[in-house]
Amino acid sequence: MLKKAETVVPVIQSIEEQAGVRPEKIAVYFKDRVVTYSKLLERANQIANALEKSGIVMGDLVGIYMNRTPDIVAAVIAVQKAGAAYVPLDPGYPKSRLEYIAGESRMKAVLTETGLTGRLRSFSIDCTEIDVFSDQVRNESKEYADAVIQADTRAYVIYTSGSTGNPKGVQITHGSLSNFIGSMTREPGITDRDVVLFHTTICFDISILEMFLPLANGASIAMDALESGADGEILARIFEEYGVTMAQGTASMWSLLLDAGFTGGDDLKILCGGEAWSEGLAARLSDCCGSLWNMYGPTETTVWSMVNRIEKNAPVTLGKPVDNTQIYILDENMNEVERGAVGELYIGGAGISAGYAGRPDLTAERFIPNPLGKGLSEYIYKTGDLVKKRENGDVEYIGRADFQIKLRGYRIELEEIEHVLESHRYVKQAAVVVWGEEENDKKLVAYYTAAGDYLKPTPAELRRQLEEALPEYMVPSFFCELEEFPLTLVKKIDRRALMEQNPADFDHSAGYTAPATDTELELEAIWEQILGIDKIGIHDNFLDIGGHSLLANRMVIVINKKYDIKLTLLEFLTDGMTIFELAKIVEEKLIESLGEDEIAAMLQQLNSMPGEEADALPDIQ
Repeated sequence: MLKKAETVVPVIQSIEEQAGVRPEKIAVYFKDRVVTYSKLLERANQIANALEKSGIVMGDLVGIYMNRTPDIVAAVIAVQKAGAAYVPLDPGYPKSRLEYIAGESRMKAVLTETGLTGRLRSFSIDCTEIDVFSDQVRNESKEYADAVIQADTRAYVIYTSGSTGNPKGVQITHGSLSNFIGSMTREPGITDRDVVLFHTTICFDISILEMFLPLANGASIAMDALESGADGEILARIFEEYGVTMAQGTASMWSLLLDAGFTGGDDLKILCGGEAWSEGLAARLSDCCGSLWNMYGPTETTVWSMVNRIEKNAPVTLGKPVDNTQIYILDENMNEVERGAVGELYIGGAGISAGYAGRPDLTAERFIPNPLGKGLSEYIYKTGDLVKKRENGDVEYIGRADFQIKLRGYRIELEEIEHVLESHRYVKQAAVVVWGEEENDKKLVAYYTAAGDYLKPTPAELRRQLEEALPEYMVPSFFCELEEFPLTLVKKIDRRALMEQNPADFDHSAGYTAPATDTELELEAIWEQILGIDKIGIHDNFLDIGGHSLLANRMVIVINKKYDIKLTLLEFLTDGMTIFELAKIVEEKLIESLGEDEIAAMLQQLNSMPGEEADALPDIQ
């Protein structure tokens, strides 16, 4: 699968050149910090020297287990300067998943930081640990002789959801990475005057564009912190504070921003991809920017493989391939379909990956010899996406051909979730589907049958098991027990029938506790409207009844507008996950906003109330 060995101008060399031309220009904005190009490269050089002294050589894999700060950008650059490839390890991922990635990839070292070293040492990971804030690194030289990079040298390995129950590592070479950044520089385009939002975790491949495209072109990065990830208001302030002129995100992220009142500007370039999005969203986004672009591509073909500028009131199509990329729409017999007919999309060319790390079986299954013998690529990647070509040559996305889905921008293999569910000793069989009509409100739903009448897992037990094995975005919102699964005529689980059921109907009202105060009653109405569920008890947990981060953000916006308070998303997700708890927070914030005369009047009213009623009120002393 590896491409022919030849020299290539790696992206990190372009970053070096920009640092030489504009050393004092700000490379990264982050909270109250700014990092210039020269300081970023000096930091990267120190880390690269520490890697080399630890024994890292060309072709090795190095894990990055760090918090989201500018130092993570320096670490990524450092690994590639040393000729190694980086493997992102998200501190928020479950221990078992991180241990699997570290073991499967056979990484030689892990870059980490003070504060995370204790947790890292509790893992079963056999490799060198380097704390980027240690004296070991800070005392290193700020100069470094970069390794000579070949086109087939791996640049990074990102682990994505896998249908076998374990994630798989996609290997991307420097040749593919350089081709991608070069194509993005041309279209959608970037200049050294741009400020690009860096919003995505490095475990998600679209972070590649957000990091490398601006730095390779002398532009600046506006890097947001982890807590802004699902808070539209905070994210909108980042746009305004740093003057963001180019931003990439999923349809879910852009919807979140629009719900928070985001208005953008004529100098903003919006890139939207990672999941299907509607013409309605396109119309709203068109009013917020100078240009709007649809981006499409799987991790296996280097971030984005197709790009299309979307005009207002025009259909949202995938457009045409990026530089040095070919697409093929084939039928089941691997023949090209006629224009207008639906077929499966295959991608070849310079962006195609070097396959899956340590998994030749999966590589052979998804990367197949080009049956048409055309173009630049000996192999083509089987995307699993159904598409058709319009009369003007644009490609229209139709849907998935397998059990892989995109939800809120995340690529998810439903079979991986099912595998973990069925490992529970009391689960006989499981099936996971996507439920919901609106694209931004779709949820994962787990249906299962129990091992016996008295051997039944609770939804809380199943949620806990999944949280210990999978990232948060792969944990279903609902867990629904069935006596038996509906079957198709060929005796397979009828997933379409499952998708047509309302999971909120499954024993949701058991243990229902009605609102006891006006605030609880008002909040119940808000929750019912946003979650689309009737009869929510005041002790029902938001996550257990279908809530997720985007709905939480919407909830916070509605509550703040209704009560004219400043409830934060973090407060809601930590202290207000039930109506009972949230009502207390809202009432306390309402009291905090009162003037002295209003408080005095309330105290007078409190003193005249019977003891039991007074005890039920929040403390206003």
